[in-house]
This record gives sequence, structure tokens and C-alpha cells, in this order.
Amino acid sequence: MSVTREIADYPSASLAGIPWACPACGGSLTSTFACGTCRTQVPMLADGRPDFRIHAPVKLSHVWEYDPTFGRFPWDRASTDWPDAGHEVRGSPAWDPIERAMIRAMPLAGRADVKPFALDIGCGENRQRFREGLTALGYRPLGLDITGSAPDALADAHRLPLQDASVDLIVTSAVWEHLKHPHVAMNEVGRIAKPGARFVGSIAFGEPFHISYFHHSPLAAYELAVSAGFEVDAIVLSDSYSALYAHMEMGALGARIPRVLHGPIANGARWLFLLPAALRGTEHLRKARFAFARSHAGAVGLVATKRRTEGRLAMA
Repeated sequence: MSVTREIADYPSASLAGIPWACPACGGSLTSTFACGTCRTQVPMLADGRPDFRIHAPVKLSHVWEYDPTFGRFPWDRASTDWPDAGHEVRGSPAWDPIERAMIRAMPLAGRADVKPFALDIGCGENRQRFREGLTALGYRPLGLDITGSAPDALADAHRLPLQDASVDLIVTSAVWEHLKHPHVAMNEVGRIAKPGARFVGSIAFGEPFHISYFHHSPLAAYELAVSAGFEVDAIVLSDSYSALYAHMEMGALGARIPRVLHGPIANGARWLFLLPAALRGTEHLRKARFAFARSHAGAVGLVATKRRTEGRLAMA
């Protein structure tokens, strides 16, 4: 069922003024979610939320920066821990640990007459995981997902229904591995990000298959961000969330082993590797943790900033 509803009648008053764009051509939308350029009418769900999803095959294109240089990955920006932005927002103990860590890595919105937008891509079907934290940081949170009752609107990451350079913070967790064309989606992120906007996200690396298309190594995650016009500030490779732990929790092997044993098995294997270094001192342990994470991390975290000026691309 779909209905036509005025934007003023949208269920959440806090969503008034969102810079929506037509998912078909990028044009501006009228008060009834009709495109003034291509005349596309965005359907509305029965509960009044717009449905921007792609419902039939379409041709997608994108432009990305390709640097043929091999081995340009900035290992000095990689760490086993998420960076701390220096604010006091720590979140609720009920939050998942990755949610708390990612919120700490996000910058405060700062003072402004109009709160800046923070977009959560793949926000969650039944609960917007970062909504409370983004609000505490001073942003106007906007959650998009492909389905569910929690998103503010339904949308496809390959065609984000927002205007160019309109978002101040983009957040995503455990989403990009599920996208058929991650470069297209990241190009969309680069398009909607304001110059200086921050991207904070995580993507599967050593996790088992879970209806996932592309798992990304740290090198791949770095290139994905840089190709879309971002400067990478930090790469996170956790040694505690290892590929073995991920396989215990998500894979067929773990399903045959009592869950209470998952952590001890995974951490036992990790400490078998770390113990010799730990006995030699703190600095040796730090290096060993990173060496372990570089090849055995279950996921890659990324903090990046949209470049304020675009570089020139040489056409091959």
C-alpha cells in the first residue's frame, strides 16, 4: 500500500528540512515527493515513510580516482583501537561495544543555528543503532536501510536520495560487505558528503560468508575511501575481534560448539601468538597485537574526511 502525503505531514517533525533528492535523476523533490525534473513520484509507505528503493534493474555509473601506485597503504595510520575524538559521549552499557567505540571516534557536531545532518546507512531494521549517540553528539540523525520499521526512510545505498554535499557525518557498520557494487555506493557517499565531512564505518574482512558479496582487506577499504574523494585518518584492525572469533560466532564451525566456549577458544588462539611478545614487554606486545590483527582481524574500521578540493584525474 502506498499513499501520497505532504512532507509537512511526515511522522517525525525532526525530519523536516531534509535535503531529499530524486533517486532517479537527483533532482529536487516537491512537497509531495514528486521530482520537479523527471516527474518521478516517490511512493510512500502506509506509515508515511518515503520508499526510495530501486525496484527494477537500472544502469549505474560512477567516477573514481585510480592511482596505479602499488603499496601506498599508510600503515602508520593503522591501529588495533578506534581513535578517540576527545568528547564525553560514551553511550549506554546496553550498546554493543562496536557502537560505543565508533561513537567515541565521531566528532562533536559543534555549535550551529541548524543542527548538521548525520546519515546512518544501513541503520538497522528494528532499531537505529547510532541514533541516540548521534543525537548526543549534536547531530540530526537520519537512518536509511533497505527494509524494516526503524529507518526514517527506505533506500538503496547505491542511489542515496540526498542532495550533493548535504551531509556532515556518514556512519555505517557491517553494511558494505552486503552491497553488490561497493565502489558505486562509496561514490554516492562521496557525492553527498560536504567538504570536510567525516566518514566512520566498518566492513567485514575475515568474517565468514553471511550473504555477503565483498569482504575488504585494510588495503581495499583504504582504496575504497580514497577513490571516492576521502582522506583516510585512521584504519582500525582489532586483534580481539579476530577472524576465528567471527567464525565461532557466525560460522558453521561455531554452530557445533557451545557458545560459552567461543570466546575462550578464539582468545586462547590469540594469546598463543601474543604470549612470547607479552613476556618481552609492552612495546613488543603492541607490535605483536598489530601483526596478529593485520592478517586475522574480523573487520576493518575506517575514519576518513572528505577532501575540500578534488584532485585532477588523468584519463587513461
